[in-house]
Amino acid sequence: MKVCSAYDLIGQYDAFLLDAYGVLVQSSGLLPGAADFIGELRKRGKKIRIVTNDASKTPETWVESYRAKGLSIEIAELMSAGVTIAPAFARRGLKDPVCAVLGTPDTLALVMRAGGKPQIISANTRFDAVVIGDDSGFDFLPTMNALLSSIHRSIAAGQVPALFLANSDILYPVSDGSFGFTSGSLARLLEMGLEKLHPKVSPRFETLGKPEPLIFEMALKSAGVEASRAVMFGDQLHTDIAGAKAAGVASALLTTGITQWPVPKDVEPRPDFVIRSLLP
Repeated sequence: MKVCSAYDLIGQYDAFLLDAYGVLVQSSGLLPGAADFIGELRKRGKKIRIVTNDASKTPETWVESYRAKGLSIEIAELMSAGVTIAPAFARRGLKDPVCAVLGTPDTLALVMRAGGKPQIISANTRFDAVVIGDDSGFDFLPTMNALLSSIHRSIAAGQVPALFLANSDILYPVSDGSFGFTSGSLARLLEMGLEKLHPKVSPRFETLGKPEPLIFEMALKSAGVEASRAVMFGDQLHTDIAGAKAAGVASALLTTGITQWPVPKDVEPRPDFVIRSLLP
């Protein structure tokens, strides 16, 4: 685990996979050095992929959001957990599944692009699949109660819906020293409730984004770069760093988000590099 500058790594790798929140942005805007670092990567001819668990936005909305903050990112450079929904449906043999979707209108759009058919969540509706994409865009308690009841009734009838979690992050950085719960916490809440109701079944959500390898594999393939020639910049150990290591990608832990400076020497999973910011 080597402490270094982000700029020290530019000459060592051909592709840079970067998390969004806690690395490039926070709720208040760009993090210091983000725009200049992206500019330097472009200047040096490096491949860039934003690899994020955030499934609250379509790629088009992401691009608009970044540009409004002063960061120029192309649609092809966006690799969000939303792109893994279609492969997940295919893997489970789901064709045109009726879906309960937690998230924003953009989350619903991502599910529809994957072939899903979102329906209004009610306790009496049976769903083929449940997709948790974001923690916003719905009335929290009534929706969670209805969804818990719907899944319970399906399980009681012997039909367990496929459960997908686009964003397994429990927390996200809002601003310096402030954090918020995100969609991974919703999945944990539902799992705990379902375990109480159905201890013999104890259904679990399947993670679609980081730390699962698929999103890394898709990012590397789209960039045309081997895993050994890429490095992942992230602020969360259990998603960014663990996922990169599982995919055979070098990992750089930034202390600008969830993980704070100083980083304990015995931290696990152990990143290859520790970087305090994207500033030179």
